[in-house]
Amino acid sequence: MKRRAVILISVMLILVCSPATIHSQGHRILKAAIETESGKRTVEIQYYPGSEEWARGIFNTIKEGFPLLEKRIGVVCPITYDIVVTETTELEEGVAAENRGRAGIFVPKNTTTSTILHELCHYWYGWQPYPDWSDWIAEGFCEAYTILVLRELRHPEGYDEWYGRLYQYE
Repeated sequence: MKRRAVILISVMLILVCSPATIHSQGHRILKAAIETESGKRTVEIQYYPGSEEWARGIFNTIKEGFPLLEKRIGVVCPITYDIVVTETTELEEGVAAENRGRAGIFVPKNTTTSTILHELCHYWYGWQPYPDWSDWIAEGFCEAYTILVLRELRHPEGYDEWYGRLYQYE
């Protein structure tokens, strides 16, 4: 009886402490903490098998970009929950990503660095449609801070986005 209990407890510990976590939707999970002005946050990237490199890139974008957003915006992030990014194939056509608040940010596999930063900005500038906010305000601030942070990171997308916007609104 003791032996069975020890075996059962050992199996339970192995399952709970397994580093290769698999989500119920078939996603693998990369989970780590980052330090920000608003405190320590857990970042969880839920990705499909074969997207490990992509998931690490998304994590690095958040690890470097989120603290810069807090610094540049000048206000600590108003959300208190952890950051979750989920790779999905179920977004409507033409939608680059969706920030669903506490449920997380949903993105396709080939999501760009600028899209991740833009969606993080929605934690400051509204991720839900507000009747008293115009879309251009919520989207405009997110675009501006995305470009600012990309340029500070010396990321090539920062210049592409910047000049692309200038030409778009010329």
